[in-house]
Amino acid sequence: QTSWEKQKARLLRINKLTSKEWFSKAYTHTHIHIHTHIYPHIHTYTHTCTHILTYTHDTRSMCISMCVHVCMCMCICMHICIYICMYVCMYAYIYVYMYVLCMDVCMYVFAVCVYAY
Repeated sequence: QTSWEKQKARLLRINKLTSKEWFSKAYTHTHIHIHTHIYPHIHTYTHTCTHILTYTHDTRSMCISMCVHVCMCMCICMHICIYICMYVCMYAYIYVYMYVLCMDVCMYVFAVCVYAY
């Protein structure tokens, strides 16, 4: 197993849910929250993040820091959130290279935060 897989497995054990259940519940929660009162903030951060990714070379670390920033503003469960930020960003970076959209990563991170909260 890669370090990402180990970390993901550990996080799934914490949540005591399978990957599919875990993500779909998180996504549903997120969808509701975003459309009620989070969207304006998310839009600001993700727009900034996309801008940063477009104009800098250090994609992964900027993506991580932006995701952490989003989490700090909106999440209570920082420890899980930071793990997810780092590992999702690394995973996305390795397999999608420079084309990964930070918005996707941030939305995923936020989904995890909302569900864990």
